[in-house]
Amino acid sequence: MEIYKERNFSEVFSDSFGFIRQNFKSILLSFLIIAGPFVFIRAFSASYILANSFGNIYGNSLGTFSIGSIISLIFGVLSYLIILGIVAEYYFIKAENPDADINYQDIIQRLKKDFGILFSTFLYTLLLSLLVGLAFGIVFFVFGMLLAGVPIVGAILMFFLVIGLFIIVPNLSFLVVALYMIRLKDRKSFSDALSIAYNLTMENYWQTWVVVFVAMLLVSVIIGVSSFILGILIAVQAFNTASVSTDSFSWVSIVGFFIEFVTQFIQMILIFITMLWAFSLYEKKFAVGMQQKLNEIGNTESDSNNDDQPLII
Repeated sequence: MEIYKERNFSEVFSDSFGFIRQNFKSILLSFLIIAGPFVFIRAFSASYILANSFGNIYGNSLGTFSIGSIISLIFGVLSYLIILGIVAEYYFIKAENPDADINYQDIIQRLKKDFGILFSTFLYTLLLSLLVGLAFGIVFFVFGMLLAGVPIVGAILMFFLVIGLFIIVPNLSFLVVALYMIRLKDRKSFSDALSIAYNLTMENYWQTWVVVFVAMLLVSVIIGVSSFILGILIAVQAFNTASVSTDSFSWVSIVGFFIEFVTQFIQMILIFITMLWAFSLYEKKFAVGMQQKLNEIGNTESDSNNDDQPLII
């Protein structure tokens, strides 16, 4: 499969799922071995929080909620970075060698070199997000104070805020994935990579919105079904159990752990789709794949001309 190739809506989804299907065993093994330890701790802490919340209903808490939350947050970030890195490295290897048989050792070696870029990009993105969030927070606070006596205006502003988030979030998600991809590929500075990712997003805003929104919707449905199953199990236990002890809701931790682990892998599909669309837009703007093909044709013609030259003794 060509990585640097312009794709339409249907091609992005069909090629993404085709890529995952062709490399499923390798991708799954890489996920379990490389991201697995981080996802395991994230899933364990999340299931601990769930069981702790369930126990609080009956006045039988398992322990300190805040500790589990902090651990879950830290390893949630690390899990995301590792998973995003795995997806990027798979695409990079296939772009360099379409016939490559990728194994988890290849991914580990490349991630060792690239993790610094992944983590620094996260820190820069976090800082930028805090600054932007602070600016918007101040603006909304001022408007809230000025319009505190006019409830209808506040409701209208809240309505437009929700609409704005609905329009922005999918493309913001794409911009972040494209930012990581560009930094890993071109080794550009954060500001340069952000500028390119921003231009790719704005120049293809609505196409990007549709692709990412549908991908997010698809993944959300799958995750929602899993969460619904968990919710049913918890509800059944709540109605059928008069008194709940630590032992009796340990199953909640187990089920929650499994759902969280599966959720992390399902979200990997979203990153595969989003990043392939980023490669498509990158090709549309910079024609990397086309340039590679032209170079290959030129090299082939050069070799052919050399073969036609008479042998001089």
